[in-house]
Amino acid sequence: MFQESGAAVYYRADSDFSSPAALMKAKLGRLPASDILDIELATALRAEGIEAHGQIAHPDPFTAAMQAVSDERIDQIIVSTFPGERSGWLKRDVVGRLRKETRIPVEHVVVEAAAVGAAR
Repeated sequence: MFQESGAAVYYRADSDFSSPAALMKAKLGRLPASDILDIELATALRAEGIEAHGQIAHPDPFTAAMQAVSDERIDQIIVSTFPGERSGWLKRDVVGRLRKETRIPVEHVVVEAAAVGAAR
């Protein structure tokens, strides 16, 4: 699934765009988080027969999950991480804290980085 949203190139009036190499130094920006992603994602999932909605969440995964549990009817939480030594979420015990605080079934899925790279 790919998201197609607007992007903008920001540059100073005196910037050098005389070559492709110079153009590569431009900063690529994205519009701030908005309902556009929610609409695009929901539309793509509905096209596959999946009813879904989303929301802009807190950047901390534990806080985001707790807010979702508070706001929605949640039956299960699935947390996908890299292995322990590579996962900041596991170092902060996100899975254990969610199990303790929510009392909702929490499934932890470990994904090897190589598998993620192969899927791209």
